Amino acid sequence: KIILEVEDSGSGIPLEVRDKIMVPLYTTKGPGSGTGLGLALSLRFIENHGGRLYFDHDRPHTTIVIEIPMGQSS
Repeated sequence: KIILEVEDSGSGIPLEVRDKIMVPLYTTKGPGSGTGLGLALSLRFIENHGGRLYFDHDRPHTTIVIEIPMGQSS
């Protein structure tokens, strides 16, 4: 499998947001600044291809992990 980790310099995702962040149309941005679809669509696309998308909450900074399976060999 391929593993892609993206880490930013922020302090992590607040506990009150963690359960909602992948829900379609949920956004922490103000009106007119975001649709809340990016993570939800990304999650669905990756899962439909047998992969995983998740946040590693054990890291000190916000880290999102994408795991994509490699194709089957013959």
